[in-house]
Amino acid sequence: MNVKGHKQEGGTCWFHAIINGLLMSPLARKIVLDKLRFISHGERLTNVQGRSIFNNSSCPSVKYSKVSLFWDYIRNRLRGGRVPVTNIRNRNIILSTGLRNNSVRGGRFTDMYALYKKLFPGEYKISFIGPSTPTFVFKTGKKFDRVVVHHGSVYALSHSYITLPGRVSHHIVAGFINKNGNTRVYDSAKNSYHSMNWDLNTDKSVHKVAVYVKIQ
Repeated sequence: MNVKGHKQEGGTCWFHAIINGLLMSPLARKIVLDKLRFISHGERLTNVQGRSIFNNSSCPSVKYSKVSLFWDYIRNRLRGGRVPVTNIRNRNIILSTGLRNNSVRGGRFTDMYALYKKLFPGEYKISFIGPSTPTFVFKTGKKFDRVVVHHGSVYALSHSYITLPGRVSHHIVAGFINKNGNTRVYDSAKNSYHSMNWDLNTDKSVHKVAVYVKIQ
């Protein structure tokens, strides 16, 4: 499965980077797919008429679950990379997560932790410190080993969130390791991919947070 990028609307790179890391990494994507299988029918991506909100031009009903709107967007991305109709704006998707009250532009690394907490409660931690071995572990640095053994559990490097120099302040992109083991970067502002050794200390990044996924 290859997940296509989705160009951001306005200054929403932080939200898109967080989601793109999860969807473009084969390791993380499998976890997202497994989670979707347990989403109840009440959280399906349909409006009150029973039609997919992405197959008609109507706005979501006021009765439409905000959580459903977010997971419908995720399902839609996983179904070959189609994007929502124009009435389903990035703004609606971002607000549906409950992380923002009004503004959807800009962001910071704490948004990443907050969204993982929302989507994967109890399944992540922000460093390899301590004995717990959740599904996701974050690591800040410049160079990252491909495999880490932590308290008997094996973690594989999956994806990353990278701020780059020479761009709009605090612009962030998603790094990921593809199915062939190559490190790649997707920039939602330009809707473009490029190769980048973001796991090494030879890139030009300003700040990086890598995400490891437990594989054993």
